[in-house]
Amino acid sequence: MNSFPSPQTLKDEGMRLFQQGKRREALAAFEQAAAGFATQDDLGNQAEMLNNIGVVLRVLGDGETAVSTLTQAANLFQQIGDTSRHAQTLGNLGDL
Repeated sequence: MNSFPSPQTLKDEGMRLFQQGKRREALAAFEQAAAGFATQDDLGNQAEMLNNIGVVLRVLGDGETAVSTLTQAANLFQQIGDTSRHAQTLGNLGDL
């Protein structure tokens, strides 16, 4: 049995931490979730985590890395044809 948390569990934990104002802890959870979803070839959730990472980085003041990460997310959403989340990510880029 695998003792590591699933990407979905990490995603949920990241959201909880972000809502509690624990930005750096949320960032770590989102990064681990993104890696896990990438391993599973789950591009939609991977892109969602990259979007979340970009938002956290923006809040933390790391605009340059946020732009790069949000661009990766937007490209993945475009690749899978998720126009709604692609547009949302472009909006997040516009906030920088």
